Amino acid sequence: MDGKVNPSHYIWLAGDWDNLVYACKLCNGRKRNIFPIRGASPIGASIKYLRRWENAQLLDPCHDRPARHFSLRSDGHLVPLTNKGATTIRVLDLNRSHLLGVRSTVLSEFMRVLESVDLRSESDSVYRGIERLLDISRPHVGYLYLFLWHFSRKEGRRLLRKIEDQGVTRPLLTGLLRDLSRPSFSDLDRHWVPDEGELSSDLSDPAADFRIQQRKLAAIKISNFKGIHSAEIRFNGSSHESASGCDAIVGRNAMGKTSVLQAIALALMGPESANQVVRDARSFLKDGETSGSVIAYFHDTDQQNRVTFELGSRRFRGETGVRNVVLGYGAYRILAKSELQSRHVERTHRVKSLFGDNVRINGPHGWFAEVSEEAKRDAVTTLNVLLEGNETEASNENGRLQLKTRGQQHRFSSLSSGFQSIVSLVMDILDVLYAHRDSVLASEAVILIDELDAHLHPSWRLGIAQRLRKSFPAIHLIFSTHDPLTLRGLKRHDVQVLYRSDDGSIAVDDRENYADSYDVDQLLTSDLFGLYSTRDAATEKAMQEYYDLLSADGPLSHEEAAQRDKLEAQLNGDSPGKTKRERLLMRIIDSEIASRERNRPANEYDPEFAAHVQTLFRRAISDEESAQ
Repeated sequence: MDGKVNPSHYIWLAGDWDNLVYACKLCNGRKRNIFPIRGASPIGASIKYLRRWENAQLLDPCHDRPARHFSLRSDGHLVPLTNKGATTIRVLDLNRSHLLGVRSTVLSEFMRVLESVDLRSESDSVYRGIERLLDISRPHVGYLYLFLWHFSRKEGRRLLRKIEDQGVTRPLLTGLLRDLSRPSFSDLDRHWVPDEGELSSDLSDPAADFRIQQRKLAAIKISNFKGIHSAEIRFNGSSHESASGCDAIVGRNAMGKTSVLQAIALALMGPESANQVVRDARSFLKDGETSGSVIAYFHDTDQQNRVTFELGSRRFRGETGVRNVVLGYGAYRILAKSELQSRHVERTHRVKSLFGDNVRINGPHGWFAEVSEEAKRDAVTTLNVLLEGNETEASNENGRLQLKTRGQQHRFSSLSSGFQSIVSLVMDILDVLYAHRDSVLASEAVILIDELDAHLHPSWRLGIAQRLRKSFPAIHLIFSTHDPLTLRGLKRHDVQVLYRSDDGSIAVDDRENYADSYDVDQLLTSDLFGLYSTRDAATEKAMQEYYDLLSADGPLSHEEAAQRDKLEAQLNGDSPGKTKRERLLMRIIDSEIASRERNRPANEYDPEFAAHVQTLFRRAISDEESAQ
């Protein structure tokens, strides 16, 4: 209950069948590795010993009887009867809106069927209806068993235990129904429960309480924010079963990648904290508009964060339904030479670097000596995970962080600028996370990094996103990049491309055609980065002009047509196509690419695009043959 984390604890129970509990994805995601206890929990102890002595504050459904810890209401609410029940409800969020609806529906159907039961009747249909509703495999049937327990007397509870063990049989069901008090909904809501104010979730650690309230970011909706008229982005990195925990945002220049990251940061902070970071909210309002907004949606909750801004006010307004730790870093990431005083007040939201080019990053200065020994060990382990495969190694020597290369110690300032940049970034993140927990294993946060590839040598860019995720396994990393090397190791649904749609709004594609096996040239000339060529700048400029002429509205002038033909010959070089058909096909493909390239990069892997080109080619061949 003191909030400390032991990464090795309970590892000896990993293969113990009694320690495994089947849980839905949402509850399992809520619990994470939160397991509050009030007693002792010695290393190597058996499940039997731990159940007796560690006084766990989460209900064990295979050992505890839920009815001793929960009561219920007709609207689907679970009501705690004990502190353990209150803690379980709070940690797993067992009264979320979806559960309330389905529980209420299940109970209403059961009450309706129950009212029609005549114990003197031998009708099979009524009994079959009850048996069907009490089938242990039905969703939310536990709510009905909880109801039956609380409204049965001693004999009914004995029979209910037999039904739980043996299944529903006619004799057991008849005896249970005879013993049941047959309550109405009004009786159910008047049923005695203790004053919920007398109970608490018993989470004495504020950091643990904060963590329980955290939710993973699901989507962001942006309206009239800087150059973005409207955009809606769904984040796969935190939800998909095979996701990497990353969302990479790519796209052409001036497409709004930095703006998207800033919008996410403001929404996650909420209006009150946003006003502490930004002096004038109007600076984010799109030119010509009078109001704008950013809304953050989260997994497993109806709560949302909303920030609004308008022409007549310098301040953000809105609501903060979900609290999260959020860190944001701009492309420049200037490193501080000594400890920054502002770091002491930025313990939940550290994002100023994302909003100001001259903001410095505190990095390793000052804080390492202040944290616990557990956090020091954790920080060294985290750094060494990041440095894995390099010749540099971190260590804790007498409370000071040391970096050694091939056994030789050196000053931090003597490292390369790229090395300093990435180590400072990681240490700055750790500084914030250790304000909440003493291990990165239990420290959840959203980390936003603009141009992750900046300052880094290609060897560091290669797979840097995966290195960061491995170092911080509980974070959600969202970053922009101009370098395909940073995408190495990501899944295709973790890469999102910004493009401008026909109505001027920013749209997003998660790239089903992205594959980690593509080489750098393939990625750069794909719709992820939108280059026409990886050759010299003159060639890229010529291709841009060529496609602009092909996609021009209306007929070309004589000079423009001549320039188009000149560029076509220049770009095709010695290989303009060996046959007339080949040259015709190349011209059709170029025209189609040009028409689609105005805003959104053409997707060469799109089946519709390929089919359309094929149709145009067949039509052109047919027209040519008819002309002959």
